[in-house]
Amino acid sequence: MSLQFGRKINYFPLLLCLIISLIVGYIMFLVSHQLTIATVFGVFALIIVPIIYSLNIGSSYGYWKVDDQGLHYYDYTTIGKKIKAILLPIVTKESLVKYPTIKSISLVVGEGMTVPEGIGPNGPISASFYVVGSMVEHFESPYYLAFKLNNNQEVALDLSKNAKDKTSIKQVISLLETNTNTKVNLVKEKF
Repeated sequence: MSLQFGRKINYFPLLLCLIISLIVGYIMFLVSHQLTIATVFGVFALIIVPIIYSLNIGSSYGYWKVDDQGLHYYDYTTIGKKIKAILLPIVTKESLVKYPTIKSISLVVGEGMTVPEGIGPNGPISASFYVVGSMVEHFESPYYLAFKLNNNQEVALDLSKNAKDKTSIKQVISLLETNTNTKVNLVKEKF
């Protein structure tokens, strides 16, 4: 069984960056009538626009999947990795987390988010409320799965794009609990 969440990064962000850079360069050419100034501003825009676009790439293109091998996801933890994914989407490789390397799993639900039925104190997922360390400080989404691995690495996988698909979320939680022999903890956060 394979369950997929979010969407894969494609060439749209790169195309958007190129178009914006050309527009900036063209506007500067119309204003200054100098090709050198237009080129400098166009190149400057080609550097700045991917940096700005990278701020929201995790929530826009947070593709990941769960299958029999483990968790497959794209690592967008640093700005450099995000910019590389925007400029070279075909080169971006999936990371794999195998089930035996997972130490703990948490379903983090932000204020105002609805939790799928059966999750909580009376459901199959325990409702221990704790903070997932520094993960909460760096992750913008109000709805995600947080994994702590045996090597103390933390991985957060966004569920907000699929928040209305309660069936898939229940299935992924059940699949994770079965393959890791670990109970998923529910964490309620105020953002």
